[in-house]
Amino acid sequence: MTWERIRRGKLEIFGVYAADAARLDVRISLDSVPPPEWSTFFISPTRLRVEPTMKAPGIDGQFIWIRPQDAELDAYVDHVDKRIATANDRYEQEVLPRLRIQQPRDLDAAARQFRRLEQAKRQADRL
Repeated sequence: MTWERIRRGKLEIFGVYAADAARLDVRISLDSVPPPEWSTFFISPTRLRVEPTMKAPGIDGQFIWIRPQDAELDAYVDHVDKRIATANDRYEQEVLPRLRIQQPRDLDAAARQFRRLEQAKRQADRL
């Protein structure tokens, strides 16, 4: 199992947010599509202070959406960076250990199935 921490990519300003003209519509790319658990950790961070006026970011596959006011863009991007770091840490602490335990079991099961099929093929050849 290989894992690389998710990293923030490029920002794209799409324009003014249609639902609130005081806000920008900004898309931030990620360097890869995160696993579902990672996305959950990103959306619901623990031990991360969120300003009450800050709108929560959204995530859609490999993209994060933020809706800051013009003067808040830096703060929002900094907050996204903190969420990404927190999601990476939680994924490494909570999910990876479980996956590393499960992977050998999956490989053992696949090997047993392969041996079973090979034995059945040899038996079929003798019939």
